[in-house]
Amino acid sequence: MQTPLKSMQGWQATFNGHHWEHDLIDRLRRHGYQQWGAPPSLIPEPYFVHQCRDMFQSIYDTPLTLDLYIYHPWKHPEGLIIEGKYQENNGSVDEKFPYVVENLKSTGKRCILMLLGGGARKEAIRWCLKQQDEKLGVMTSWDEWVRLLNNGLL
Repeated sequence: MQTPLKSMQGWQATFNGHHWEHDLIDRLRRHGYQQWGAPPSLIPEPYFVHQCRDMFQSIYDTPLTLDLYIYHPWKHPEGLIIEGKYQENNGSVDEKFPYVVENLKSTGKRCILMLLGGGARKEAIRWCLKQQDEKLGVMTSWDEWVRLLNNGLL
């Protein structure tokens, strides 16, 4: 049985995560990306899909839901996936990292995993950083994301 404190912490993490996503979406819009409900069949301009479903399968062979799928005709012609985990206090978020990393890698797309809030264990963040390769990048601060946008890399 979940205690009221644990339940409140889960609600707070979800609430903070939604705010983080909306900040990210707002910045994408200001940088010229259009929001679509699903990837369009014709690709005329930079776009993103929030909570993108059914493009990829999870490692459990079930539909995978992605925080953001981004397309740009010359910056990201093959697509870019952005997945975020936000936790301010100790919790279970870091226990999900291996599942998230394996799912991202299984897509075959370039991916950015954003670990924000400072609540994950340092050892878990170090593990994620070690998983980086040519397809997976890991960011641990909002400033890294802002730099990508400001330097025109997204």
